[in-house]
Amino acid sequence: MRVTIAVVTLNAAPVLEATLASIAAQSFAHELVIVDGGSTDGTLAIAEAPRWRAAQVVSEPDRGPYDAMEKAARLATGAHILFMNAGDIFADPLAIEQAIAPAPDDADIIYGHHFWRTLDGAVALHRAADFEDTWQRLQRGDLHPGWQGGVPCHQATFTRRSLLLELGYDPRYRIAADHDFLYRARRAGARFHHAGIAIAAYAQGGMSHLHAQRCFHEWWEIAQRHGDAAAATAYFRARFGAAVTKDPALLAPRVAMLRASGMFFEDWYRVRQLAGRPHIAPIEHYIAEGAARGASPMPFFDPAFYTARYPEAADAHGTAFEHALRHGPPLGEDCFDWGDARHPLAPLRRLFDPARETLDTLVARICALDTPALVALFPEAGAFDPPAAEATPAVTERDGDWQFLSGVSEVEEGPYPELDLDQPFRWCVGENSAFRLFSAASGARGLRLRLRSTQPNQAITLLDQDQRVLAQASLPAAPMATPQVVDVSLAALAGAQTLVLRTARQAAPDALGRRVSVILEGLEWREPPAGPTAAMAAAPHVAAPPRILWSAAEGLSAESLDGRWAIGREATLVIEADTAVNAVLRLEYRSPVAGQQAMVQVDGGQARPFFARAGGDVPQRWDMPIVLRAGRTRVSFAFRTTEPGTDRALLIAAAEIGA
Repeated sequence: MRVTIAVVTLNAAPVLEATLASIAAQSFAHELVIVDGGSTDGTLAIAEAPRWRAAQVVSEPDRGPYDAMEKAARLATGAHILFMNAGDIFADPLAIEQAIAPAPDDADIIYGHHFWRTLDGAVALHRAADFEDTWQRLQRGDLHPGWQGGVPCHQATFTRRSLLLELGYDPRYRIAADHDFLYRARRAGARFHHAGIAIAAYAQGGMSHLHAQRCFHEWWEIAQRHGDAAAATAYFRARFGAAVTKDPALLAPRVAMLRASGMFFEDWYRVRQLAGRPHIAPIEHYIAEGAARGASPMPFFDPAFYTARYPEAADAHGTAFEHALRHGPPLGEDCFDWGDARHPLAPLRRLFDPARETLDTLVARICALDTPALVALFPEAGAFDPPAAEATPAVTERDGDWQFLSGVSEVEEGPYPELDLDQPFRWCVGENSAFRLFSAASGARGLRLRLRSTQPNQAITLLDQDQRVLAQASLPAAPMATPQVVDVSLAALAGAQTLVLRTARQAAPDALGRRVSVILEGLEWREPPAGPTAAMAAAPHVAAPPRILWSAAEGLSAESLDGRWAIGREATLVIEADTAVNAVLRLEYRSPVAGQQAMVQVDGGQARPFFARAGGDVPQRWDMPIVLRAGRTRVSFAFRTTEPGTDRALLIAAAEIGA
């Protein structure tokens, strides 16, 4: 099967070479077509380099990425075509081969999973759901929370080129036309094949990130056109807010005006109005629904007070805050009842005169204060309760309520049809996963855990937050597709408590470097089990092995596909041990600088040297004997230099504490 890889670009010189190198490294024979939108930054020179062996390189203005993709399809000769943007890469040199070779000859669309790299360097695996399941759920309106995330991206989708040329992309969509194409292809009877592998990786920062609100709007419009419109609207409104159904072109000027004013407190608004809803943009939410509910855009603007002072604001186009800003920053006395000396914000009158000065003056003076001066304005700040209109309703916890705290995959994954998992889930990653569990009563209670293990002969230990062993159990040998039930007994505390699930066995590192151990599907309180299991509640304290606390480390980037970078000249690892012990710190690393040197100190003690002989991609290992104290031990590195042009000093690919 002949395959074309098409790359569409526009002024992408800094990232294009990595994409082309990833394509060149593929084991499967392919045709490369590059369509550039008329770059002026050196992109074309990179694209035309002979080493990429591109069959076609075209550079001319186009009407956007999907116009360029259709142009590439017309230039290509492969039976199937996959589109990449500059900056995207294949997940593995065997990606094309592993996706295409096993696929049936009549497959029109071959797709798989992809990795998503955030701006801070973190990488998450996004699983593509079975597309037939995605389609059928859309038809019947059965959209679970992870449904949208299961739609495959174009970087991980091979499309029969003749089908694409026949159906084309809908020009009304500038960001999500590939989603619309998949639904139209399915409606036309196209045959889909799930490759079951991760095909590509792409980075945050593209069109869908830069124009997120338009992206969400297009997702909604496409879903409600191709399926149950009412269910799609309810789904996207719940996930992205009421603004998702509004035309972004009409919202954009209003959003820009509020943002440019510098007086819409987006983080403050998010905390007050959007807790637990990270996908919703604060200003768009305020315009579409928050203002109608009486929400305030900032602490010093009371919409009810302003509307009472200016009744015409209630009938004007837009919100009361927009009315107030229309002729420049409003006077302080127009927006807030500064005459109420009992109000928590009344001390701010010492900073400005609300009858003569505008709100932006107050904001500027607050920003100019250092923390002690700001605190001095509110000597009795703790004596005030929030205004009733802004009060957060109390949340009543129920017996058995639980949630993960740490040690799990960063994002929800699934559905996972291979494991008969219909709902999104999170992997327990590594040895320890912490969760919060609420108990309505204290005393001996039975706890039932529903798990799936990646490893045979798995054993689990439950610990409290002080690392004391509460219960232990062995799981019967069973494949991961088989859910297992484990009953333990422990001494519960009334209220919320933090528990740690420790697994004895973890899988080999996956493409993200994660050692997945189990899926914890559910917890529930039960009567204490009888027999030997119940005695586990009284198990004596067993010292846990020393462990590296990555969350407490300093000077290291978030974990990525390759490891964690030491950023800058200084970095610190934190190791926790239950008891004092002699150990060995083992590092597997790569150095961007040949001859890299560092001085290493343990808890500020005598410095010892570290020396990396090789540079580049050469893997190296270093073992350092270390005396760990009970509690936390800090191991600090002071590097001699960093990679030229970056602030990277050392890549820690793996680290462990051994005997």
